[in-house]
Amino acid sequence: MFLKLNPRPSKTFMQHVREFDFIGLSTLTAGVSMLLVGFNFGETSWSAPRTIALLVAGSVLILFACVFEHYTTRPPILPPRLFKTRSPAVILLSSFIHSFAFFAASYFVPLYFQILGASATMSGVKSIPMSVGGSIMAILCGIIITRTKRYRPIIWTGWFIGTLGTGLMIMMSDTTSIAVQEILILIAGVGTGMLFQPALIGE
Repeated sequence: MFLKLNPRPSKTFMQHVREFDFIGLSTLTAGVSMLLVGFNFGETSWSAPRTIALLVAGSVLILFACVFEHYTTRPPILPPRLFKTRSPAVILLSSFIHSFAFFAASYFVPLYFQILGASATMSGVKSIPMSVGGSIMAILCGIIITRTKRYRPIIWTGWFIGTLGTGLMIMMSDTTSIAVQEILILIAGVGTGMLFQPALIGE
């Protein structure tokens, strides 16, 4: 409400329509949606025709979108220049891998506790060290970056701790003590939590 911006020349609706990358947006959205639905169907059967069709079609659409974004004369939805500079490209790759680790842990850790007999509520309670540890570290890393103006050391440290924590989680079995369970998921949570803020700032 109180932000004062420098005046910018306004564009008409038709100018926005002529400049907007509709093809890039539609193909990227459709491709990602097909992949997500295909992976969801894969939980039932990876060899089902609808699963294979969605995964193949989604991959083709995303590949087409990437090529189209490179040659379009309109402002691209996904600018190729982001992948031509080393730092943004590495950060985007880091965020992609980090998302896999984070969402996999967020799904399988509560499932692990439920398989051992915990209720849905108790599995959430037992997962608190991972979620709270990650949240606290994300806040602290944001404060540290603001004061030091450096984000790379946090990314390196976060990847080391996150890889160590998620790697140690392979030790978790039906005979693992509660203390060890909580310590291992806490380490994983701390590591993954450290990687949220630096990627946003670095990009």
